[in-house]
Amino acid sequence: MSEERDVLKTAKVAFPIGAKLVTIITVLLLVSLVTITVLVSVMVSSDVRITAEDNNFTVNKRSGTEAENKLNTVRSNVFLLLDMLNAAGSSVSLSRQAAAFFFERNPDIAAVIVHGEQELINNRFFLSNEVDTSRINVFLNMESGAVRQAAAGESMVLNAAPVFGIPVLALMYPWQESGLEQTVVIFFSSESLTETFGTGANSSFMVNSRGDLLVHADFDLVRAGGNMSSLPVIQQMRESGDRNRQLMYTDRDGVRYFSAFYKIPLGTPRSLPISSMMWFLKVSRQRPAEIFS
Repeated sequence: MSEERDVLKTAKVAFPIGAKLVTIITVLLLVSLVTITVLVSVMVSSDVRITAEDNNFTVNKRSGTEAENKLNTVRSNVFLLLDMLNAAGSSVSLSRQAAAFFFERNPDIAAVIVHGEQELINNRFFLSNEVDTSRINVFLNMESGAVRQAAAGESMVLNAAPVFGIPVLALMYPWQESGLEQTVVIFFSSESLTETFGTGANSSFMVNSRGDLLVHADFDLVRAGGNMSSLPVIQQMRESGDRNRQLMYTDRDGVRYFSAFYKIPLGTPRSLPISSMMWFLKVSRQRPAEIFS
């Protein structure tokens, strides 16, 4: 009987109530710490994602607006010049003087062509960039279909860098004078737009409705005549009726991207078809672990 009591005493001493309390409290603390850590991680990750989206969207809209204003300014200045030349009539000296003043004030405009009628060349631009003016006709012959489309009423922007070898955009607008349907082609240096574009994990680029790359921080892509229409974000933009929007997509390598687009209408009408728009995108690459917990 005494041996059984000793065994019971030993068993009771092996699991004292104090040890049980310590174990229970420790488990509760660990569970609480893990729960709080998970909640904080989820909340911080969500906040970082929202902040990244807002910043990307805001920067894209601001940059897109600046690009739109720049292109509209170029268009307005050129059309004002053409109106002045028409008003000058047959006065050759006055026309030459007006063109000279115009290119002096707008050195980033390489040439203004009223197709089949008038050619205004900024010789200083071509000399400083060591480009032959014959590149103009080479480009117009290559894009004769686009010239006809513009004469029919469709404004567009094309990449002329593969022909010129330097960052140049060709802005095409319909022009009707004396009852004729013609095309005004403005060759414009895009360097001022490229300077605001980022590189690396956060970059911006501009494409037209065909997906042709117009402006990019990596000029080699522009000079090669790159096309971005295969990107999921380009396809989503074509289907979207929104002028600016925030999107997310995953590339073939499983990398997630924040992307925002801003559609830039060309010409004066506000209700232009999708083919008369180009898109300004800002893309931020983030690793999945940096977006989600």
